[in-house]
Amino acid sequence: MIVYFISGLGADERAFRYIRLPEVETRFIHWVPPQRQETLQQYASRLLDQIDTNQSVVLVGLSFGGIVAQELANMIDCTQLFLISSVKHPKELSPLLQVIKHIRIYKLLPFPWVKPILSYVAPYWFNAVLDRQRTLLRSVINDTDNQFAQWAIKTIMQWEGEPSQTPVVHLHGNQDRIFPIRYIQNCIAVEGAGHFMVVTHAKKISKLIHKYLNQQ
Repeated sequence: MIVYFISGLGADERAFRYIRLPEVETRFIHWVPPQRQETLQQYASRLLDQIDTNQSVVLVGLSFGGIVAQELANMIDCTQLFLISSVKHPKELSPLLQVIKHIRIYKLLPFPWVKPILSYVAPYWFNAVLDRQRTLLRSVINDTDNQFAQWAIKTIMQWEGEPSQTPVVHLHGNQDRIFPIRYIQNCIAVEGAGHFMVVTHAKKISKLIHKYLNQQ
């Protein structure tokens, strides 16, 4: 069995730097540049080359990576799917995001304009409290490719969400400000954790993943 990690919007494996799964083989799915007018399904299919389907596959998707992981799970034989700080369906988006989706305001805000503001306010929205957490978060945001981010935001807003047939374990912070837990169905709540809990509550997340992996 191999556990594949898919990071959040434009982020890399740094988001999982504090996750520890002893005696478990882990690999990281790397983002590739999106093609013009590419759909989420088309994009996900181009990530399949990074997955060894000759062995049992477990996918762990963080935030936007969770949405991509669900698409991948519908394309291959996947043993288990872990979602961290993500959503299973557009109906789990908050009313604010629903409004943004409906009026398509995201099309009017080029990501290069938004990035400096996002870097400033992100620690609050992601519940990053410690200096090392804020530093890591801002580093990830500043390194995010603008073209990828613009495509990913549009993709999230246009995502229709087909239910996955793969067994899902959804871990979600009860203080998540990006995807508030009150709109999330059938999840395991992580007390006191926000959207960046893969870093801020890494020990707890590691234990939960390991626990449910062992229950297969």
